[in-house]
Amino acid sequence: MLIKNISKKSATILFSFGFNKDADIDGRCHRGFEQTSWFQFTPLMYASIIGNINLVAELIQAGVDLNIKDEFYGFTALMWAAHKGQDKVVEVLLQSGADTYHRAQYDGKKLDAYALSKKHSCCSWLGFWQRVDEMSGKANFSKTQVLLNLPNCAASAPVISPSVLP
Repeated sequence: MLIKNISKKSATILFSFGFNKDADIDGRCHRGFEQTSWFQFTPLMYASIIGNINLVAELIQAGVDLNIKDEFYGFTALMWAAHKGQDKVVEVLLQSGADTYHRAQYDGKKLDAYALSKKHSCCSWLGFWQRVDEMSGKANFSKTQVLLNLPNCAASAPVISPSVLP
């Protein structure tokens, strides 16, 4: 799908970051945030970084690839949202099936989205989905141990309802 085919309001936001109206919604743009021009972000990455939940939701509904990686660190939109403390975006990306297991090189370490999180509420959502994965038998238990050792993560995590289990 092309950017010109999404809502005019959303397309205008993407144009302000340097995207062309004829660009694909999974296409990359290396203009936009001056200090990060070399990352070659997708529209979903930009929307996740700035916390524009409506744009994120529209891109997801349009069929955007949730797990494309930037070309500098290898971060996904989920990793950028967690790193920037965009709680609602993290929640929407997780509920839409974003890959929680992808790891990228940052500061000399291999990190995933919850390790990049700067806010405890992001930790709680990432921890919540990690525990859901554990209950369904698909998780790495060492991740939960790390989450439980982060300040306020265990205390603020949402309660797991059996209805969310796969």
